[in-house]
Amino acid sequence: MIESRENGRLAALIFGAALVVAVFAWWMSLAPRPLPEDAPLEAFSAYRALKHIQATAGWPHPAGSHANEMVYDYIAGTLEEMGVEMTVERQIERNGRGIAHNGAILARVPGTASTGAFAVDAHFDSTPYGPGAADDISGIAAMLEAIRALKAGPPLMNDILFCFIDEEEHGGGGPDLCMRHPWFKDVRAVLGLEARGTSGPSLMFETGRENGFLIRQLARSEAKPRATSIMFDFYDRMPFGSDFGSYKREGFPGLNIAYIDDFAHYHTKLDKPENVSLASLQHHGCYILGLARQLGGISLQDCRAPNAIYFNTIGSHMVVYPGSWGMPITIAAAVLFAGVLLFGLIRRRLTVAGILGAL
Repeated sequence: MIESRENGRLAALIFGAALVVAVFAWWMSLAPRPLPEDAPLEAFSAYRALKHIQATAGWPHPAGSHANEMVYDYIAGTLEEMGVEMTVERQIERNGRGIAHNGAILARVPGTASTGAFAVDAHFDSTPYGPGAADDISGIAAMLEAIRALKAGPPLMNDILFCFIDEEEHGGGGPDLCMRHPWFKDVRAVLGLEARGTSGPSLMFETGRENGFLIRQLARSEAKPRATSIMFDFYDRMPFGSDFGSYKREGFPGLNIAYIDDFAHYHTKLDKPENVSLASLQHHGCYILGLARQLGGISLQDCRAPNAIYFNTIGSHMVVYPGSWGMPITIAAAVLFAGVLLFGLIRRRLTVAGILGAL
């Protein structure tokens, strides 16, 4: 009886400790706290970025609409006010789906001795059904605030390009316009910004081929990443796409991020500024600034390495190891598991009935 009571206390202690660890791990996985409007100028502030969302996402603005032209003017005017190099690329063409209003605004923050460029992409057109505050004006706002923060901080060695894309919701050719521009010949890596909801942490859910170099740089950066290679294994089998796919098809290494909570708001009239999570917006900014400053200060002559396996432990900490280790680790784990089962059965600490009951 005494032994049974002691075993019960031990089980309760173990369960309580596991529960505390699980809650702590969940809490650490949330999006970072948004910084206020009076944050240091070289920092990203979600409250400053929110003003861009409020100015451009009060109404639906699908590609080709008058409302979307107003968004063009706002982005171009904001970049001009900040003194950023920029170019507006437009192309209207007829395709199998009708008239495509392909367009892009390409901006550049030049480096001091560039060895290559890092590009960031988001689209500003919405669906006809909602104002697109999260998808994807939040990405546009994050890029504008990140440009301001980069210009306020010390200059980087490498160029940083920002691709403001039109017509994404209908699979337009905005990324192709960017890739044809002379600035893009120096691009070595691309970050895509997306949303499939209005809140939650920004998840790095897709990579290009030969991702080992970029994954290791992501782990070393101040991006506060939430990422696992299993996520991409699932996404790669799903019938979805984004602008990032255009860069990926052309062979550019890169990373694609999105926040996905409150999915019911996605592509509806509920995707409005007041529903966009400031924490999610802050996390987008962490990725942009973290990767821009990490990749902006190292040689980008070669941004390719064999694919990596990667995952978070607690918070932003990442474990990264070569993909070639996957099968040996799997085999070792299977052998160890089989050995434990066999040992338990031989010592009669385990029974077949007990194992089946536990399953």
